[in-house]
Amino acid sequence: MSDDDLDTLDVAGAADYLKMSEDTVRRKARTGEIPGAKLGKRWIFIKEDLKDAIRTSYLPQYVNRKKQEFTLFDARLEAKKLEERLGLQAKKKPKNTSKS
Repeated sequence: MSDDDLDTLDVAGAADYLKMSEDTVRRKARTGEIPGAKLGKRWIFIKEDLKDAIRTSYLPQYVNRKKQEFTLFDARLEAKKLEERLGLQAKKKPKNTSKS
């Protein structure tokens, strides 16, 4: 496909294609969530880029959902595992023996 053959959409066309409101399309384009360019006062979207953005959004949502459901990150536990692998022993803090 050459650059001359690009299928471009305005906000209304992108909204229809993405099944979103025009306001949502503008907001997502402004924040960079969907690819678009503002030329003057108008937003322009390349249909193929919108299609690619939809495809790339599938996997991260699935992975994040899985991580939230099954994986909890515990920094202390991970540090302990690393110390064990490296053959290090964590120094224990001395107990406070002074009495007030």
